[in-house]
Amino acid sequence: PSFGTIAATATNTPSSTTTSTSGTGLVKSLRSTFLGDNGSVGIMFDVISKASPIMITSLDIHTQLESLNFDVEVYTKPGSFTSFESTPTRWGLIFSSTVKGMGRGKPTPLPSTRFRDVTIPSLDTQAFYITIKTRDFIYSNGNGVTGSLPIINNENDDLQITEGSGIGEYKFSQSMIFSPRVFNGILHYKLDMGKTDYIDDT
Repeated sequence: PSFGTIAATATNTPSSTTTSTSGTGLVKSLRSTFLGDNGSVGIMFDVISKASPIMITSLDIHTQLESLNFDVEVYTKPGSFTSFESTPTRWGLIFSSTVKGMGRGKPTPLPSTRFRDVTIPSLDTQAFYITIKTRDFIYSNGNGVTGSLPIINNENDDLQITEGSGIGEYKFSQSMIFSPRVFNGILHYKLDMGKTDYIDDT
């Protein structure tokens, strides 16, 4: 599925990292591209931590339409998303709320107050799946070869974001899976760790 003419592939773009401090420690953000002109109802991708554990505290996404409300859900699982695109029982819900889309080229923030923090131990992989109910979720085409993941799309000193798979049906598709695809958005995280809020019980 496409929103018209597919733009040039927007992978491996220079990452943008912002940093701030709060009473609970160092808060950082890793920005991916917002140049995508492809999309559907959602995307799955992996986040790989480097030397230090990280805590994912929220995300920004990229929507096709502006000023419309979208029901957004975010799921996660330890390890990679690969081979689990159609297995909802392996995923845990960490965000479910209605957000106002900001439109093309603009981050649509997911409220951190509704987001269940996810701790990723050092040198570990955590999968994320973001989905909405309409085909207004923007992502980009990837450069990787299907089956060769992980292909790193963006990274900084703390983490890597891999290329992933676009999902064509809400909420877990059995057949409409498109890869490789690239997450358009911003990942917000902390370097200091508290308790692990998301725990895999499998």
